[in-house]
Amino acid sequence: MLRASTLRAFVFLVQGGARRAYQEKAQTVLGGIFLGLTLFIFSQLWVALKESSVTFSALQPRDFVWYLMLTELVVLSTPRVFFAVQEEITSGAFDVRILKPFPPPLIYFAGACGELLVRLALMLVVGTVVTYAIVGAPPSDCLGLLEGYLLVPFACVVLLLFYLAIGLTSGWIHDTIPLTWVFNKSMFTLGGLMVPLLLFPDILRFFAYATPFPALLYLVARGVFGSSVAGFLTALLALVFWGMVAAGLSLVLYKRLLQLRIR
Repeated sequence: MLRASTLRAFVFLVQGGARRAYQEKAQTVLGGIFLGLTLFIFSQLWVALKESSVTFSALQPRDFVWYLMLTELVVLSTPRVFFAVQEEITSGAFDVRILKPFPPPLIYFAGACGELLVRLALMLVVGTVVTYAIVGAPPSDCLGLLEGYLLVPFACVVLLLFYLAIGLTSGWIHDTIPLTWVFNKSMFTLGGLMVPLLLFPDILRFFAYATPFPALLYLVARGVFGSSVAGFLTALLALVFWGMVAAGLSLVLYKRLLQLRIR
């Protein structure tokens, strides 16, 4: 009975997050416009690089654009839940939530999942239409694009869990903006947001794979350059592993924060 009621509460919170995202759809539309501009600018850049660089000559510019579309989907679709968590902790609203039977981290996570559903659906349509309009053709490996579409929601959820953990640190550092800045810049660079890791020097690529960032971006989108069952399973397992790490980190931080508040 308790499990059924918990599930109903979780679904109710997800629906609430979805309604909130729909009501704030102007922000999502602006994100779609930003996505379109980014894809157009980088499509022109990669065409120029292909003409002037031996490294890029063997690769299709349209594949880079589809790759960027998938990585940007993850980044732009995932709600910045750390802002809401930080605000509740610093304002004292978190102290009220811990008195309720439903744990606060699950409340934040469920609401953000609802927002994610709406934002991802819109971004997926906009990204696909705009990318096809820019390059005029699907990627060289259409199966790799399908794999990317399947992996993007998992990557968004894992990134959401990391954002949740960052938000919970505000119980100690109060302002999470510096930590968020470091995390996002590291993800953009080591995750291969705009430049795939296959173009990285070996030593930098080795270092990147020791972090969760390639699993969030590069492994999700690399299939457009050439798909394989092994590559898809590797990406999926990496997301499951880092998702467990992020969830475990959030749980530890919540328990420590709970002890701190009770004292």
